[in-house]
Amino acid sequence: MQKAHKVCHLVHQSYYRDGRVKRYVESLIAKGDKVDVICVKGPKLPTSELNNTKTNVYEIPFQRINGGAFSYPVEYLIAFLLFSIWLTTLHLRNRYDVVHVHNMPDFFVFAAFLPRISGSKVILDIHDPMPEFFMSKFETTEKSPIVKTLIWEEKLSTLFAHEIIAANENFRNCLIRRGVPKDKISIVLNIPDPFIFSRDNLNGRNGNREEFILLYTGTLAPRYGLELPVRALPLLVKDIPNVRLLLVGPNNTFSEHLVSLAEELGVGSYLTINLPVPIEQVPVYMNNADIGIYPALPDSHMSIAIPSKVLEYAFMGLPILAARLLVLENYFSDTAIEFFNPKDVKQFADKVIKMHSNTPMRESLAINADREFTNKHSWEQEFSTYQRLLD
Repeated sequence: MQKAHKVCHLVHQSYYRDGRVKRYVESLIAKGDKVDVICVKGPKLPTSELNNTKTNVYEIPFQRINGGAFSYPVEYLIAFLLFSIWLTTLHLRNRYDVVHVHNMPDFFVFAAFLPRISGSKVILDIHDPMPEFFMSKFETTEKSPIVKTLIWEEKLSTLFAHEIIAANENFRNCLIRRGVPKDKISIVLNIPDPFIFSRDNLNGRNGNREEFILLYTGTLAPRYGLELPVRALPLLVKDIPNVRLLLVGPNNTFSEHLVSLAEELGVGSYLTINLPVPIEQVPVYMNNADIGIYPALPDSHMSIAIPSKVLEYAFMGLPILAARLLVLENYFSDTAIEFFNPKDVKQFADKVIKMHSNTPMRESLAINADREFTNKHSWEQEFSTYQRLLD
């Protein structure tokens, strides 16, 4: 019989909104492990969602700060101190076998100082490599002082942890290039939760017949190229008068910019931006859409990060239209995703019009995405890799 573990997951995010962390935790509980989660305070949730939680969730009295680059040091310092106090207190009470810390930032792994010196295994999970992420978000280079600092922060954090998890092969290669021993790094792909992103839970693809919906779910930020589909709307409405661009993401200055841009172009009535919903409700949006879009801009991070939303589109059988990025070409061929050249508004619009008029083409894309990715990868495979790290 396999040994039951006492595991603590620490994440600088609301546990209820982080699909990757929830998959780990729920899978561990299903096999009989005892799991606690320490996280920041998130938005107020319905009682029903809180009651469905199967683990102890400890929220530190602190929320994420939605500020600029200079807000990060303050946010991270306050959160680190609080996480350290909460984790130390809980470890003295529970004596965890494993502490699993999720970046960003990497240095939160040092909150596990007491557990580490008292014999706990410490795992650092690199959801995104911080140097590449900050180069992308703030449009800078490796020569930037902040990026050089992040490289040292990553080096010290990976030295402190016993095991490193990378979310894909590209991230693993980044870490190896910066000196992390390759045998210390395991890959656990960010596979969608099969219990949530399951076509069996819904009554087949709906595809809204009154509107032709282009769907994007997730972060609303310039690096995701979301100006492009807005700028394509004036071209699309000529051929698809019932087109609807539906973005599901947080209200921020960039989402307000997209609304203003659509109004300026005279297509404001064709754009809808809905606030984020619990991850369990995202499949309903996908089931009612006609095309899942991913117009991200290539850069040091976006070109190597596997977008979870694209994998979710694939799992839900939603035809995908995406910018041609290295990371997507690593997993999907041109027969599984309809690619367009990044930043090319005209080509994006032409592809949408082509897909709108060709239902068999959309069906074929979904079938081939299943063949090339969905049928080859499962959370069970990824969780098996993770389980081996716990012993």
